[in-house]
Amino acid sequence: MPYRSDLTPHPIVLMIAHGRLERHDWSRMFDDLEALLARGQTFAVLLDAREAGLPDFGDMRDCASFLREREPLLARWHRGIACVTPSPMIRGLLKGVVQLSAMPMPVAMFEDGASAHAWLCERLGLDPSKRDVILDDRIDAVGPSR
Repeated sequence: MPYRSDLTPHPIVLMIAHGRLERHDWSRMFDDLEALLARGQTFAVLLDAREAGLPDFGDMRDCASFLREREPLLARWHRGIACVTPSPMIRGLLKGVVQLSAMPMPVAMFEDGASAHAWLCERLGLDPSKRDVILDDRIDAVGPSR
C-alpha cells in the first residue's frame, strides 16, 4: 500500500508515502486533508517519504491545485508539513512545488523523524520533550510498509 495515514494522534498527524503513489493514493491523501480541515482544529502533518518514489509531475500539479483551492482553510488550520526523506531529488522536487504553489502553510524538509517532529511541535506551540511517540513508533502503529 503506497499511501497510509494515521489521523488520530492530534494535532500532529502522520502520512506515509511508500513507493510510487498512484491516482487513488493521491485521492485518499486529499480525502484525509479534507477530513482534517473539516475538524476545524489546528493540525500539522509529518510526511514520511523515506521510502517514496519520485512523484509524477501531473500528480504534483494536481496536488498544488488541490491545496490552492483550499487556501483559506489551510491558512487557518494547517500549521505545517514536515517531510522526512533522505532523497535530495525528492526534497528538491517538493521544494519546487512549494515555491510554485505558494502554499499558505510552511513546508520543511528533514532527513530524520526526530528533527521533523521537533519542528512541528515548535509550529504548534507544543513542548517537544513531552512528545509521546516519535516517527518510527508512529509508522509501526500505522502498519508495515511492505
